[in-house]
Amino acid sequence: GSGGALGGSGGPWLSPLEGEWAGRHAATRLASRAGACLGSVGAALAAAGALPLARAARRSARRGAAALVGPAGRRRERQDRLRCGRWASIAVRELSKEERDEDASKAAPPSGSGRILEVQHEGKTCVLLEWKAEEQFETIDAWLEEWKYGGESGGAGAKEAKFWRQRTLMAMQQKLQKLAFDPDGGRRGDGGVEIQLRRGEDVLVSGGGQAKLRVFGLHAEEDLSGPPLAVAFAFERPFALSSFGALHIEQLVKRPPSRAAEGEAPVESLLQKAGAALVNALAAYAVKEDKVLTVEPQSKALEGYFGKLGFRNSEAIDKFVWFMGGVPAVPGEPTSDGAISTTVGLRYVLASEQDYDRLLIAFKRSPLWLARSEEAFFTARADTAAKNVVSVRVARIETLALAKACVRRYQRAGTGGDYTAGSPLDIEVNGAMSVMRTPVAMDMLDWAETVGLRNAGEEHGQYLVLGRCTVAQRAFPMPGLTKYGIELVVDACELPLKSDPIYSISAEVPLSLAANAAECIRLLFETMRVRAALQRNSPLWSLELVLTDGLAALTMEMPPLVEEEDEDIF
Repeated sequence: GSGGALGGSGGPWLSPLEGEWAGRHAATRLASRAGACLGSVGAALAAAGALPLARAARRSARRGAAALVGPAGRRRERQDRLRCGRWASIAVRELSKEERDEDASKAAPPSGSGRILEVQHEGKTCVLLEWKAEEQFETIDAWLEEWKYGGESGGAGAKEAKFWRQRTLMAMQQKLQKLAFDPDGGRRGDGGVEIQLRRGEDVLVSGGGQAKLRVFGLHAEEDLSGPPLAVAFAFERPFALSSFGALHIEQLVKRPPSRAAEGEAPVESLLQKAGAALVNALAAYAVKEDKVLTVEPQSKALEGYFGKLGFRNSEAIDKFVWFMGGVPAVPGEPTSDGAISTTVGLRYVLASEQDYDRLLIAFKRSPLWLARSEEAFFTARADTAAKNVVSVRVARIETLALAKACVRRYQRAGTGGDYTAGSPLDIEVNGAMSVMRTPVAMDMLDWAETVGLRNAGEEHGQYLVLGRCTVAQRAFPMPGLTKYGIELVVDACELPLKSDPIYSISAEVPLSLAANAAECIRLLFETMRVRAALQRNSPLWSLELVLTDGLAALTMEMPPLVEEEDEDIF
């Protein structure tokens, strides 16, 4: 009887035995594939396997259950499953109209921060969306499950690529698993469904204390709630240069090509280079959020792929992580020299005065400019933990007509925490020089309230001087990057309680040229036999020296010099 019922309009005829078998295994991958080509037989499948489905689903779920999508009614089965090394249980049932409407609202684009920006891809408008993984777990997992078996088969190379693609999708599903279960065993985001565990079964993972998973998808403008063109899983973590945060791409996969359904517009043209378009959109978003887009390729092929998209690597900055240099001027194209980029500071601390002298010998010309600056650090006397520190810097004090002054704020959570440097704020030179000599003069300056040294409306404050330093600077053209106008500044920092200056070099370079600048500096050090170590947070260097009385430079680990190989003389 089930075989006759399966012979619906447009679908192939199945025998009664085949109909019963399909009904028993409706939740398996084979039934999911069959459901796409059987036309309007979703209801018949459910009717044919109504009795044995409850028993068969437990066995079939271990193979990876997939939702059976029917005809225009878009029928699907809800799967309540637990992954604890093995599948525990699965319940499959037909949803009511109210539940389908509720699921449709869940699948809609997230409000607020969900819609991030619009990009142009293959002549069409696409939207970068951020999906809330905790709430949209089922929707994202269903996409990944369907994509695992998509794509066309080919030769040996295509089979290997499909294998690694499936492994990547499985890793992405495992990350979703960490968000889908809480430590008590109940799953988040599905209305508080409680799952009873058997004796000896425990939840292996939990989301506590881990970096937040962020799911980004590139969607066509006309299909924001459907499957995206490409998906990226990313985490926020510190960048190697600590003055910046990083948006790190863990996995990146695009939707496999498939046959368009009846009445649906084909999207094969949009699927081409969809991954590159998603990366470029994430790069624009990272620059907007003052972050650096990073990735860690695991093979030579991936290094070549991300290298074409504009990612760069520098062993001096990070041996394994590749970072995006900026936002391409043309969406979908690799970054170039004219791309929008973030400026970063590179600072190397020299080991001794002899290294400083050898470095000056390398430049066989006069400096571009000479300058001398003075910097003092203040905090409120009531702030015993120095959570808020303000620096007042007067540059080029040797010539009053060229002098400039700025103030910068440093903040930390508490004693022993790391400081975060704010953006410098230009102030008047006369006011800055008055504060340097008489801190009480800060009562007459409005910017003292802006940087938090004095409460709003307070006429008089109590200030504490943490320390001061004087820096002599010489600027030279950056070897190898002179066409970009980048300057290499050699600093000699003098502290009141230290007899010898502390030497370092610094350069402000676009992030797109950071790898090139680091390589040029490394070659300069090797040529002139100079020992120096990279200081990974250039804006905090003066503050660290003042607070530690120069011990921050002495405790840095200097790399050994590269041994010169003796040439054999024949």
